[in-house]
Order: sequence, then structure tokens, then C-alpha cells
Amino acid sequence: MLEVQKEWDSIASIKTQDKSVYEELRKKQLRILETNLSYDALRNLTATCETLPVRAKDRSEFSNEVLAYMERTFIGSGDRDNLVKLLSTRCQSEVGIYRDIEYYLAYFGEKLKDPILVLGEAFSKCKVPEVRHEIAGAVRRGFAGHGIRGKDDAEYVAHAMQWYEKEKDHLVVNGEYWRNSMWMPGGMYDEMPELYDKLEKDLAKPKPRMQLLFKEKPSEK
Repeated sequence: MLEVQKEWDSIASIKTQDKSVYEELRKKQLRILETNLSYDALRNLTATCETLPVRAKDRSEFSNEVLAYMERTFIGSGDRDNLVKLLSTRCQSEVGIYRDIEYYLAYFGEKLKDPILVLGEAFSKCKVPEVRHEIAGAVRRGFAGHGIRGKDDAEYVAHAMQWYEKEKDHLVVNGEYWRNSMWMPGGMYDEMPELYDKLEKDLAKPKPRMQLLFKEKPSEK
């Protein structure tokens, strides 16, 4: 793994203002992970993630990128067990550029049944307070604007999951939700928890700037 990190870091150290060059460098970094980390390797890594620092800001850029890659891979393959195990150990909120975990899970998790419920499952299994708070943050962002309340993270997550189970038949994932990350990336909420209230207040406006993760299905005519 150290050799993989060394190769990945060598690409990350290249600085550029050119968008096309930057995108090509990102592709090279992704290829390094795809080439060196088999699916079995990712499953094995899941068991060792508890050795990583709890907070994203305390982890290396490489570690956060590997965690995000693992999340994307498990979501894409529909591997609920390993995804829950991973998120309940370490939850990387920013899964990609303008892609926070709640959006990526809900929008790209078509191989999972009720993919957003994975966050509730991971929260229930998690024993690390900081990680539970990170998961709850994703739930708070994803369910903002729907009138859900809770005296603490546990109650909020429980209420959000219950609300979704009740309302899901007439909900669709909002494909424009990713735009929220342009204004307030998931990682900012840990440093500025007042953003949760700001998000709720914005979504209560007649013409909010932010987007709901779930919208009402269009009525059939």
C-alpha cells in the first residue's frame, strides 16, 4: 500500500492552473487506485480503516481518496454489507467533486434497495461518536427541508429514516442536489455546524438557492 501511496502522491504533488491538465492528472490518480486495489483488497481494507484518524481533516489526502474510492465502488456494486461496515468505521463525506455521500448514495445507488437507508444502518452500527456525527451530518443535509427534527443526532436519524420509509413511494432523487456542494461542501459542516440551520432556512424560502435531495414525483397526467 505504501508503494501505491507513493505513486499517487507523486501525481498529487503536480500543481497546475490548467483545467484539462488537472483533469488528466485526476484520471491518472484514479487509474492508480483501479490498477492496484482489487475488489478483494478493498474488502480487506475495510477491516483496517479503524486505524485511520477519525476526522477527515486529520487524515492524509491519499487516505481520504481511498476511502472515497471504496465508497463509490461498494455503492456501484450494490455491496451493502461492506458499505455499511465501511461507513460505520470511517465515513468520508466528500465522495468526489461536488459529490457528497448522501447524494452519491441516493443517486448512484440503484443496485441497492432504498440506498439512503444505508446511512441509518451505518449510524446504528457505529460505535465511534465522531463517525456517528459525520453520518448524522449526511442525514441532516439529505433530509433538510422536510420538517424533520430531533433533540440529538440519534433522534434526528431515526426520524429521518422513519419519514423516508413512510414517504418513499412518492419521492424521487433530485439530480440537481449536487449543486449544494458548490456552495457548501459536506466537509464545511464539521467546521461550521451553523450551516445546518442556514440550509434549513434557505430551503424554507419561496425561491431557495439550495436543493432538496428528495422531491415529489411528478404527477402523472
